[in-house]
Amino acid sequence: MAAGEGCGTEEVVGRLFEIPVSTYPRLEQGGTILKWAADVDAARALRGFLLSADGQAILKQYGFSVPGR
Repeated sequence: MAAGEGCGTEEVVGRLFEIPVSTYPRLEQGGTILKWAADVDAARALRGFLLSADGQAILKQYGFSVPGR
């Protein structure tokens, strides 16, 4: 979300400072599906989507790097 954009009818007030990626170490994130998850099939479907080309494009749009790259 860019500065000045809000969710719904609320106006965003404040400042936005974009910190250059080169100024901090890369954070590697991961995920796991627990065997006692409420809906293992849904969790697997979400994982499949996030790893798909469409999911990767959305993650990249919001500043996430593609895993393994």
